[in-house]
Amino acid sequence: DEFALIESQLDLLKHAYHNAAQALSDSRTKAAKPLAEKIEEQIKRMNMPHAKLIIEVASESQKPTSLGFDDVRFLISTNPGQKSDTLDKVVSGGELARIGLAMHVIASNKGEIPTLIFDEVDTGISGPTASVVGQLLRQMGSNAQVICVTHLPQVAAQAHNQLFVTKQVTADNTETQILNLTTDDRITELARLLAGDKVTDSALSNARSLLESVN
Repeated sequence: DEFALIESQLDLLKHAYHNAAQALSDSRTKAAKPLAEKIEEQIKRMNMPHAKLIIEVASESQKPTSLGFDDVRFLISTNPGQKSDTLDKVVSGGELARIGLAMHVIASNKGEIPTLIFDEVDTGISGPTASVVGQLLRQMGSNAQVICVTHLPQVAAQAHNQLFVTKQVTADNTETQILNLTTDDRITELARLLAGDKVTDSALSNARSLLESVN
């Protein structure tokens, strides 16, 4: 009868779903360790030298969802002797931004995301780490359009193009202006980021060297 036919079709669909979900689970399990190692390698470059990352793929519940029946968790330890736990319980905002950047760097060669926007991904870092972050962002720019809001000269110098954003406030209006900087303008702006509002000859020289080291 019609009810029996529906039950038969439902069983076939359940079987097909289970096979597809199991294949997805097997693929995730196989990829988890290599992906964790790649992410760990990148975040260690960004001043997280003791980080240990584990991608855990658990499928005990077998509860069907549109994304399969796995429970995928990213577990991390950032200090020696520290127990691994979920990202929200371990890392700071700046560390989370670096982990996210590492994931995007690894996935950027897939070419699936045409534009990436990072809003101060360099929060909480400076010096050599900032240079590494800038290099990684520039690397991603080879495969996608990367827009990055930054106040660090080491990051800004890595850009192919640098824009200067200002806010003009009057009594009854607020406007945002965006200027595309020339090479000379970039040197001046990088010097300001290096030295503050008072731009010195030394800061200009350092800014010029910083820009030349990239280009």
